[in-house]
Amino acid sequence: MIHTKLDLTPLALPRWPERVLVFIFVTLAATATAQQALKPWGANNMYWGYRGDPVVLLGGSDDDNLFQWPAKELLEQLDRLASVGGNVIRNTMSDRKDKGFEVYPFKRLHNGKYDLNSWNEEYWSRFDRLLSETAKRQIFVQIEIWDRFDITDFKGRDHWQIHPWNPGNNTNSVVPKT
Repeated sequence: MIHTKLDLTPLALPRWPERVLVFIFVTLAATATAQQALKPWGANNMYWGYRGDPVVLLGGSDDDNLFQWPAKELLEQLDRLASVGGNVIRNTMSDRKDKGFEVYPFKRLHNGKYDLNSWNEEYWSRFDRLLSETAKRQIFVQIEIWDRFDITDFKGRDHWQIHPWNPGNNTNSVVPKT
């Protein structure tokens, strides 16, 4: 018979009462979120539903990674979309250097290389701003995690040559293994 010892020291967080409360909170939050979520409409799965009502998603934007845009331009873009009844944008988590204001998600060190184990807070602050501003305008955000064009050299753009995932540009990769 195998016995496991339950570690009840102060460092074993959360303890049993907290575990139960955390479980209840997460379960209630997930249930409330599921009821509020955008999902196929129950009366006709050919349409989307939101908060029990059918909804048509209409959207468009001038770029695929609006979260990277400076605040003024972002807000103008979102206001323009909302003013004509738009309610959805596509947002890639792109970091390709196309316009000069984009930042990478990884922390850049003093030696010019990136630490793939440390985040660049500016990148995530921009994403948070996008989500906050779209929520204010009741705009849904389709999030795409990765865009192949961020690491592809084409049309004279050296995206891979300067990208943090390139082993020569970070402190985490071991070139022979990559």
